[in-house]
Amino acid sequence: MIEGLIYSVFGQDEQDPKFNFAHTQFMTLLESITEDLAKSFLALGGENKEISFGRVQKLIDKELQAGN
Repeated sequence: MIEGLIYSVFGQDEQDPKFNFAHTQFMTLLESITEDLAKSFLALGGENKEISFGRVQKLIDKELQAGN
């Protein structure tokens, strides 16, 4: 959703410095968050533990239905 917002605000011209800055900042933060989540998972044992995304999926489905 955030990447879509960046495209809406700055367009999709990757040569535009404003687009490039916003997109790079977003991807850098996303990578950092992903790394932190992976480290947390490994700190908890990291052995084939099932993660439930059911609640998150329900919220996403609800948001997508509201947008239509």
